[in-house]
Amino acid sequence: MYDFMVFGYYAAAIGRAFFPKSSELASLLLSLATFSVGFMRPLGCRSVPQSG
Repeated sequence: MYDFMVFGYYAAAIGRAFFPKSSELASLLLSLATFSVGFMRPLGCRSVPQSG
């Protein structure tokens, strides 16, 4: 849980560093979308059964 807290705290800085600088809003939203992928992963594991 610690890594999610750190990412959320630095979301604005991460957005400025890794996403387009033309729009601050777009870079922040892309950063938060990347952040949300970490929370969605467990749902995907439950909805798509493991195929082996």
